[in-house]
Amino acid sequence: MVMPRAKQMRPMWAAARCPLSSPARTTVTSVPLRTESREAGAPPSSRRAGGAGAGAGVVPGPGAGAEGRLSSSPSVLLGIGAATIVMLLTTVVSWVVHRTKAPGRGLLDLLAFTPIVIPGLVLGLALAFVYLRVPLPVYGTLLILLLSYCTRYLPYGMRYSSSAMAQMAPELEESAQVSGASWFQTFRRVLLPLMSNGATAGWIYILVVSFRELSSTILLYSPGKEVLAVLIWEQFGNGQFTTLAALGVCMILILVVLVTAAYRFGARFGLQND
Repeated sequence: MVMPRAKQMRPMWAAARCPLSSPARTTVTSVPLRTESREAGAPPSSRRAGGAGAGAGVVPGPGAGAEGRLSSSPSVLLGIGAATIVMLLTTVVSWVVHRTKAPGRGLLDLLAFTPIVIPGLVLGLALAFVYLRVPLPVYGTLLILLLSYCTRYLPYGMRYSSSAMAQMAPELEESAQVSGASWFQTFRRVLLPLMSNGATAGWIYILVVSFRELSSTILLYSPGKEVLAVLIWEQFGNGQFTTLAALGVCMILILVVLVTAAYRFGARFGLQND
């Protein structure tokens, strides 16, 4: 009588006790291997291959090249440009609304506040339709993104500028004009220093929200000109959550540096030095 061998009588729980020696190893380890290989930019076969041909046939993954695209991203340039343009424009508009008797100044204030009711997707779609029909080389450039940010966040800058302008007494400007100062000199040497706190707060807010703007940008950006928010969205769509998290940390660090620098600049050249 021949007894069956032990390996043929192995109980079913042996596979669970020794998963590395069971056929289930492929199923258990396939997901981590695929995820790790995709994040490294190479398929699992190329990672297991050794010798001189280990690097042959490496296919870049969806997250490959994110570092280079991050370094060339125009997010900082667009954020600073939009914040500066909006605050300068709204300062002049708030001066017209609060300091002059020009007819239609209330309508001007209303028009400056209107974009707040327009969703970002609708605004991006409208700008795309307009500049695709108008014979101007704007669509597909950074200029259309800058126009989108300035239009979308114009109401916020207007509220900051209007509140700062309403708190200032007009006698200060009148004294400067009586002393022989021109309007530009009064604006530069009287109004801007007095409005520095409110303008700095508005500038920081617009910088932060435009830096992470996605809803209008997703319809207007062109390949090679992706802002940081679009890069994060692409990594989410590709399932590259590790790269997504790294880009999110980079966004937070960049914003912390910019906001700190803007706060110190406003405290140094404004009315408060503490």
